[in-house]
Amino acid sequence: MASGKIAKQSVDALISSRHAGWLWDNGIKGFGAPVTKPGAVPFILQFRTSGRAARTRR
Repeated sequence: MASGKIAKQSVDALISSRHAGWLWDNGIKGFGAPVTKPGAVPFILQFRTSGRAARTRR
């Protein structure tokens, strides 16, 4: 699980490493990009609607 600024360079570096994993953005809380082994990169936003007791949604 890597973290940093999500930019084209960081996503391309994660794709070229051929490892499945997550890239989380430091600037926007809950914004991330899971990278699959084939190289697909969907962008997601993870949040809770009613505080810590609520379940996490993506």
